[in-house]
Amino acid sequence: MSPMDRIGIEQENYMGEYCGYTMILQGVKGKAIKDSNTLTFTVKGFTKKEEAEEFARKFRNNLMLSLLESRVTADLMEEEAKTTITTNGEPFFRKLFGISEEAKLLPDKNLTIYEDTPQIVFYDSYAKANRILSDYEGLLTSITEGKYDKAKPNDREVIAYNLLYISSVVAEVPMARFLLAYFALEALICRRKRSSDEAAAFNKAKEIISKASEISKEHQVILCEVLSKGLQESMRKLMTDHFDCLKENVYAGYPLEKFLKICNEIRNEIAHKGYSRKSDVELGSIACELEKLITERIMHEK
Repeated sequence: MSPMDRIGIEQENYMGEYCGYTMILQGVKGKAIKDSNTLTFTVKGFTKKEEAEEFARKFRNNLMLSLLESRVTADLMEEEAKTTITTNGEPFFRKLFGISEEAKLLPDKNLTIYEDTPQIVFYDSYAKANRILSDYEGLLTSITEGKYDKAKPNDREVIAYNLLYISSVVAEVPMARFLLAYFALEALICRRKRSSDEAAAFNKAKEIISKASEISKEHQVILCEVLSKGLQESMRKLMTDHFDCLKENVYAGYPLEKFLKICNEIRNEIAHKGYSRKSDVELGSIACELEKLITERIMHEK
């Protein structure tokens, strides 16, 4: 496929090869690709439904990571598509592929197979970006060349990505933006139990408390529940380990470990007191850097 930076984005549409299939990139009718607020990627050349579905999964992963690399999150939805082909879209696709008005269109959830041209399968997935792109051309190049076609985000990364999207949607409310970004950070981390020696110490403390006559039964239950939660390693320790590959980086002017400590303290303050002593400007700045950290961690091994 010819790279987008060579063909430019001044034209209304672009056709090229993508992983052995034909891809058509179409902007809004009458507008250049660069001026369109809606883009349609159409791929043809499939011989069976399963082939199209497999392609769609890979393309969606490529789309997500390409967007993320450009610091853009989008509503890719948990389900890969909501519709098949719209009333307005039908004439466009008929004309695009030379399908007669008499030919019946066969919708099948997220795929539409044309009866008289079975080699064409239409896959529809909706995405809504939430930021202005700084490098529109670079993003389209990444997508159309399948830069991340072989990468597969894990379930935790997909959850974190979706939370980043919601975080940026509420960007005008700094506390909400920070909390959602923090949830995205936690989503990346797999909780693990403490060592056997540490666990034994916690269980011993629970045993002593449960037998202490000077502590009421109600408080015994509360204290034992707290100790049970402590059987898992602290989130701060897990965060430090998980983001160790970025330890040389600086966020909001702080070394990584200090930045994570600040984020953890802000989260605890909001959770336990309902507010943060940080100003809205400070919270917004920290939330932005937290989103950057999460993005860099997801992209680190891709």
